[in-house]
Amino acid sequence: MAARYGIAILSVALCLLVRLSLTPVLGADAPLLVFVVAVVVAAWFGGMGPGLLATVGGVLAGDYFLLPPTGAFGIAKPSDWARVGLFCVEGLIISCLTEARRLAWERDVRSRIGRQESEERFRLLVEGVRDYAIFLLDVEGRVSSWNAGAERIKGYRADEILGEHFSRFYPEEEVQQNKPARELEQATRDGQFYEDGWRVRKDGTRFFASVLITALRDEAGNLRGYAKVTRDITERRRAEQEL
Repeated sequence: MAARYGIAILSVALCLLVRLSLTPVLGADAPLLVFVVAVVVAAWFGGMGPGLLATVGGVLAGDYFLLPPTGAFGIAKPSDWARVGLFCVEGLIISCLTEARRLAWERDVRSRIGRQESEERFRLLVEGVRDYAIFLLDVEGRVSSWNAGAERIKGYRADEILGEHFSRFYPEEEVQQNKPARELEQATRDGQFYEDGWRVRKDGTRFFASVLITALRDEAGNLRGYAKVTRDITERRRAEQEL
């Protein structure tokens, strides 16, 4: 708390030194203008309270050192009273607006950090799942993420499959029929695509899979890619056929 108000006092002092050093150039013109910087700095780093303190400090410093009679408190000219009044109004407005902007910025930062932490926890969760192949595709259908379950079920390491088109997981006859592209089209149109069907591992063997493709969109509704979840249900299908 004390540090916040200390910033206000320090800002006023530094602005006063700058203004005094410019007196040979500026003379008596704009005696309080430089203290606007102190108000902005104090309000941004400390909030409204320090911003208002910087406003009061700017008035006192300007009155004593810059406004006639210098070296004493007391405002002699009506025009200087008008300057002080205008500066006080500006200081109040700047303090309010700057604090509002700072709070909005802090909320945005906290929100971003929260999303990053949530995304990291989700990533760790997905990467640790081994019973499901969970991976992402870009809008063109190329693999952009790969979890441990995908490596176990499909046989590809991440460095082998990232950037490759997901159609390589389909039997050749289905690729010739343009089935992978049609599945993405349906997921894009309906939001999801689901089916049970044959898929191909890296070694060429086939397995019966339960597949879910979900279209991923941003807040504006633009397509960003697809999430694909695949589960090997070959044994379950064999058991059902034997019944």
